[in-house]
Amino acid sequence: MSVSSFPQDSTPSSDSLALRVAEGSLPQKGSHILPLEEQEKLVVQLRNTLHSQEHQNETNSALDDGDPATDQTRQNMTVIRTILDQLWASSSSSLAGVATELANASRDPQWRKPFGNAGILDFFLEVIATDKVQNDLALQSLRVIGNSCADIDENRQRVISRQSVIPIIFRCRDQALVQVAVPVLYNICNDYEPAHEQIALNGVYNVLLRVLQTNPEISDSPVVEYVYRLMEIVTAQPQWLDHSAGNAVEGLLEAVQCKDLDQLVSISNIVCAHLRNERFQKLAIDHDAVQLVWNFLASTYSQNYQDGYIEDKSRARNSQLSFVRVSLTGVLSDISFLPEFSQHYPLDSVLIGTLRESLSKYEKQLQICACIMLGNISRSDSICQRMVDEFRVPNLLLKIIRESDDSELLYAATSFLKNLAIPKKNKGILCACGVIEDMPRLWTFETVPQLQLTAVGLTRQLITGGPGNIGLRIAFWLPNDMSQMKYLDLGGGQNKGQKTYLTLLLTLFRKTDDLAIKVEIGRTVTAIFRCLYASPDKPVDELDEPGDMIKHIFQLDKDVAEPIKGMVLQDKWPVIRSEGWFALGLIARSDEGTLSLSDLLRDVSLFKALEERVMGGGEEETAEQKAMKEKDRDNALVMLKELLERQANPNVMPESCRSLFQDLLEGRYHGLSDEELKISLQGST
Repeated sequence: MSVSSFPQDSTPSSDSLALRVAEGSLPQKGSHILPLEEQEKLVVQLRNTLHSQEHQNETNSALDDGDPATDQTRQNMTVIRTILDQLWASSSSSLAGVATELANASRDPQWRKPFGNAGILDFFLEVIATDKVQNDLALQSLRVIGNSCADIDENRQRVISRQSVIPIIFRCRDQALVQVAVPVLYNICNDYEPAHEQIALNGVYNVLLRVLQTNPEISDSPVVEYVYRLMEIVTAQPQWLDHSAGNAVEGLLEAVQCKDLDQLVSISNIVCAHLRNERFQKLAIDHDAVQLVWNFLASTYSQNYQDGYIEDKSRARNSQLSFVRVSLTGVLSDISFLPEFSQHYPLDSVLIGTLRESLSKYEKQLQICACIMLGNISRSDSICQRMVDEFRVPNLLLKIIRESDDSELLYAATSFLKNLAIPKKNKGILCACGVIEDMPRLWTFETVPQLQLTAVGLTRQLITGGPGNIGLRIAFWLPNDMSQMKYLDLGGGQNKGQKTYLTLLLTLFRKTDDLAIKVEIGRTVTAIFRCLYASPDKPVDELDEPGDMIKHIFQLDKDVAEPIKGMVLQDKWPVIRSEGWFALGLIARSDEGTLSLSDLLRDVSLFKALEERVMGGGEEETAEQKAMKEKDRDNALVMLKELLERQANPNVMPESCRSLFQDLLEGRYHGLSDEELKISLQGST
């Protein structure tokens, strides 16, 4: 990248440097040139003063204001600053050598505060802000600044208050100075928040990116660690985005060469900080940089990173790699959800092909990321159908589901399959592939309710609008080996007591406390009942008498309608509650159904919900809410009517219970206390 491509306000110009000198306290360079002999005497005097101060530092380890040595220290520092001004005014060639001695001295922490208090630090800050300073003097000046700011917040504040980070950033652009200028910046910023905003606002990220791009050898230098750390500091600032170049992500990924885990984590943090912002997400798509990000994620599996100084190498290495992979997966997932992604990357593009291939690799996070990204673009019937028909993606996903025990990977694969199951054309193909047969194992992941929910949801998705008999198969099939599927022996033969898919779902309903799972099971049971009542005159495979199917489903489990009651009683999702009232009305269309309902409705809470639907309430409602409640009321009345007509046996429905239902149906019910209601529903006296 050329210098001109950086934002003008992001990198200091030579004019801005000259302006800073004009605002400073340095004498004008060359304004008072002393004879060489005088200059040499000044250098000798400065060195003698340094030696005097070194001796004092040895005998006085603490430099407190109350210490007698402090006055001498101040005097020595004043002499040094005065000599520096005189040598500068004389344009002395000895100044670089003097600066070297001062830089060496400042490696000792005892020199740092005195340098700041006496203005010696200020002197060198103004030197580096001056245009056309020779590199040897600039380099030693940077050393003085960097050493003086190491762990000394007072000196760091001096740098910030003068905005002297600007010329230091400028010096990072000089290949002869970059190896020193970058660590100096880091010394100023490390654990010192006030400096972070200033370097971010002055475009240090773009300068450091240019350093990486134009100095390939820096990847093998220790200074690269400071480059990455400074970039991390910048990307943690809220203002930095406005000053970061548009190619910040691809520029970094093309320039970097990770040598160890620390570098990998740093680069990942920098990349992810950019890609959590929608502007950079869209730029990554426009610039074809998403492939670079994917390649970077894939490299965490292909490269053998050194462990550096990590104590517990194995555990720490895995933890760091996992952090990087999950972070990159997160931003790639977000990018793939944007509509621009699917527009830019068609199904036959290289990147999408890479994602499909990754489904069959045994690298967990790549498989997870591929599932999420491909699932995100599978939001139209046409794409979902091509995924199934042309690319045979379900076979790859089912291989994962059958072979993996990792809940995160299973969740990602199942969620993708659920997307593919939306188009009606795909449902039969997925059923033929054996998707249903693989769901019961996923229902058993009790510690991962999100996986259970998705697996139940996928089952319901295949029933709804799927092959006409799939709901019946789920109700009556025994989940054996998928090549030897059997129906439950409805005549009470050798399979009696074995679990069908439906009874396994009912077992999960009783065990889980997760409302979303309970509701999803209720919706699945509803979908099965829709199948039963939609085609009661058509036999299904080995089921001889179609009229017996409704009877047999209630024989499977006497509480088969319990999940539907849960749909009605929950108040989190009104649409699902309405779906539950429809299902109860549907069930009431058979003698076996009304028999089951007569038991359900002895629950006081369900009866009160029924009362509310039939009798209505006085709260304000939108037109949509009124229409939904009216539909619910119609279904509730159908249920009551069927219930009263079909269940005349007082042994099944006590007279007190029948009377309640009759009053409710005819609008004559005026309410009872919970205790009175319980007695009437149970038929007790």
